[in-house]
Amino acid sequence: MFSQWRFFNTADNLTHVALLDPVKMPTGRTDRAAVKNGEGGREMYETHFQLGSGSRYGSLGVAFTQGLGNFSFDFNVLYTWVTKGARDVDLGDVFSYNAALSFGVPIVTDLNGYQVEPDYRITGRFNITF
Repeated sequence: MFSQWRFFNTADNLTHVALLDPVKMPTGRTDRAAVKNGEGGREMYETHFQLGSGSRYGSLGVAFTQGLGNFSFDFNVLYTWVTKGARDVDLGDVFSYNAALSFGVPIVTDLNGYQVEPDYRITGRFNITF
């Protein structure tokens, strides 16, 4: 489940700041067997090959967008806490941040060339992820 709360935007609607709060619940099976071992039994797939992890996680982050004409600059920071999953495997917490520069081209215009509502655009993005 992903929630986003935009708690700040300017009057000209070019600057936005939002709080991000995604949550993941355990889904998928964690007990799939792979190949037969020499004793006639079956060995389990390693945890990272299972359909589900069995873990829960919650995240908290902030996203920022600044419109600059046909361009926009986007940045977000997100920290994720992960719990132990199937077979007591802890995949570790994650800190991530991303930056993007987007360019939008209007695709709906009036006959005189002015942009009409709503503002539909084709957008290309250049993302940098660390």
